Amino acid sequence: MKYNIDVHRIAKQLKNKDEYIDLHTHPFFHYVYTLNGVGMVNVANYQIPVKQRTLTMVPPETTHAIYGIDRLSTMEVKFSCNPQLTALASGFGYCIQEVNGYEDFLIKDVFSEAIKSHSLFEEMTNVRILELLIRIARRYRDGIYMRLPNNMEYNTFALQEGVESDKIRVVLRHIDCNIERPLRISELAAEFGYCKNYFSALFKKVVNYSPSHYIAIKKVEKAKELMLSSGMSITEVSRYLGYESVHYFSRIFKKITGVPPIRYSSRHNIHKAIDILPDSVYAPKTDHELPIKHMHPIP
Repeated sequence: MKYNIDVHRIAKQLKNKDEYIDLHTHPFFHYVYTLNGVGMVNVANYQIPVKQRTLTMVPPETTHAIYGIDRLSTMEVKFSCNPQLTALASGFGYCIQEVNGYEDFLIKDVFSEAIKSHSLFEEMTNVRILELLIRIARRYRDGIYMRLPNNMEYNTFALQEGVESDKIRVVLRHIDCNIERPLRISELAAEFGYCKNYFSALFKKVVNYSPSHYIAIKKVEKAKELMLSSGMSITEVSRYLGYESVHYFSRIFKKITGVPPIRYSSRHNIHKAIDILPDSVYAPKTDHELPIKHMHPIP
């Protein structure tokens, strides 16, 4: 393979107001993904404001610091590459202001893989981050930022092509934008000018899932995001997503993911560091390489 990558550490960390990691460097890449909250990342003396879905990309031997402003929750990935990939990724800008849905999935799945630690999870984390880097490389650089070309759109579902697909894409965007609402198939069909039976058949033909199954998958994806970054309880997540019964939500969640939401939440809603390669020369002796410091008010 032309490109090789080794993810050696993944960490989920919370920085409250006035908490920070001081300026430092690493001999490896350090990617900081904002799950929730607000903060500031200093990379090579550029002050980059970060919020939910901001990805900050720090190349090797580049000074950086991370500052919490309002409960900054981040997922951080530290990795090394072979020379060809290092040269490519070192040419990226320092920031994607808001990753798209598929990139968000790739980053979060890395943490999920590390938490579950199933067989070959090390290889899966490497594959996920390699795909993320390739997708970033398809963006274009604009100063310190990496922008997504207007003609590039990613969907985690493989859609059939054609005029009918274009119509269903509009429906998918509507579902994504209203995922917290109760979404009824008959109302969706009527809103887009279809009868229920024809709409359901067309949707399944294009998406390969029934409308109800697709909506359930997207609601569970949103639930996982909320559990990972918001601190909401299972009941609060269920209500937020428009479910009248938390028990029904739990059944849907387990059907889609294979685990009950309470178990998923307890696994993922934690702040910790996971060494993917514990024998790596970069593995620190403590949970975090550098301590979180506190800014002292000026008297």
